[in-house]
Amino acid sequence: MDFVPATVVKNVMGDVVLNVDTQPWKNPDLTKPSSEEEKATCSMMNVMVKEELESEEEVGLRKKLLETIDEIFQVWATAMNAPTAFTYIYGSVRLDVQLRNADTDVLCVATGAPDLRDSFFSSFPAVLRQELDPAPAMHTVLQAIVPVIKLEWKGVHIDIAFASHPRFTGPADIIDDALLPQLDEKTCHSLAGVRNGEAVARSIPNMTSFWAATRAIKHWAMHRGVYGNMYGFLGGGGVAIMVANICQHYPFRICSEIVLQWFKKYKDETDKLLQPANPGSYPNDRPTTSVNQEALHHFVPNHQELLCVINPVYPYTNNTRNILGPQLRQLNAELTRGLAILTKHDITKEETWALLSAPYDFFGQHKYFMEVAVVGKSNELFRQWGGYVGSRIRALPGLIEEMCEGLEATLCPEEFTPPKEWVASEGLGYDERMPGGKYPVASVQYIGLTTKGSAPQPLGPAVDRFKHMLKDLKGGDGIRGPFIRILSS
Repeated sequence: MDFVPATVVKNVMGDVVLNVDTQPWKNPDLTKPSSEEEKATCSMMNVMVKEELESEEEVGLRKKLLETIDEIFQVWATAMNAPTAFTYIYGSVRLDVQLRNADTDVLCVATGAPDLRDSFFSSFPAVLRQELDPAPAMHTVLQAIVPVIKLEWKGVHIDIAFASHPRFTGPADIIDDALLPQLDEKTCHSLAGVRNGEAVARSIPNMTSFWAATRAIKHWAMHRGVYGNMYGFLGGGGVAIMVANICQHYPFRICSEIVLQWFKKYKDETDKLLQPANPGSYPNDRPTTSVNQEALHHFVPNHQELLCVINPVYPYTNNTRNILGPQLRQLNAELTRGLAILTKHDITKEETWALLSAPYDFFGQHKYFMEVAVVGKSNELFRQWGGYVGSRIRALPGLIEEMCEGLEATLCPEEFTPPKEWVASEGLGYDERMPGGKYPVASVQYIGLTTKGSAPQPLGPAVDRFKHMLKDLKGGDGIRGPFIRILSS
């Protein structure tokens, strides 16, 4: 018997409701939750979900900012002679699974010629600075697959993408597959976040279980040091698809059981990925996760991508493509630890869930560290170029392990901002021609280093290769780095 739930998908602004047909799932587990699972869910919610809920003040401030951005965009679009314009919230906020202080993803859509994209990124930031009070901290990221304006205002972080096409008339057009052949590649990628979110939303049989389980797993991943797509770990989109996949197989289970099954499935899959591949079996025998089986027929994985969590709509990209060998090993170790806790302890007790999400002691687990620092003259220049370095540091642990035999490298997915006095005292970014104080802004990240028996090879070749990867860094006199050194605890 196929199980097909009734589904209603709402535009996040509340002005459009779409009735969506869903694909049936084959052989779902129709087991109803037990009383023990209900007790476990209460304990999990108290420990892992409640502390991540936003306050009414935080929600209200974000709502006010989003409404203001929408009003500003409407005025801008009218000035650009666009007949229709609207904003669309997507990502974790659209699915209501955001963590506190998380970025909110917004897509601004206008009808008109495709070249409105260039006008948007060249002129809209200035309009935002002029209209918002106080003026927001802001910079554009144009080199990304999906270019965005990154904005921070009163502690609220917004990423604003843009799409434009003559055929767009309203939010429903964004998820209309019939329009895809008429769109260029950049526009398809810009729409992908919204389209993926709607596909995930309409695939979920029990939204309450999905909501709580996704928040709990993101909370666990953050605390255990395996969250952050930029650093080669799990990201919000990947976690949402992975949880939705479990929800499809267990449509009547409540969130504690969804979390347990999530750990079982992905511990097993990462175990397989860490085993040496059999000749001829890669990549077709690799475990793949999707919430839409049709996507699997359109996707040919790149040989460098280890974990496959496929976006459910075109362009069918791999949401976990940034995960590299060392990060996969870290993720597998945490999944193994988590599953052991959930199967060997009483999950009806809050102590079990507290142990599951206990913060990982990164600096206590390693004796040696590689410190990677970037310094800048101003916050604006630093935000633009410091992130450039941060987004590429995920490759450094793999370079170390590949080129420095005898070392195991563990990346901390957290960026530290030291005080100005630290920059001056450490002498970072200065030489005899540059007096101290010219580069007061800094970002520091760390990689834990563990010896594996034999005497490790020198780190110099790996560091040189990493610096060569950053040859496009064009901060000029405004930013310097990366500065790399080895420390011991």
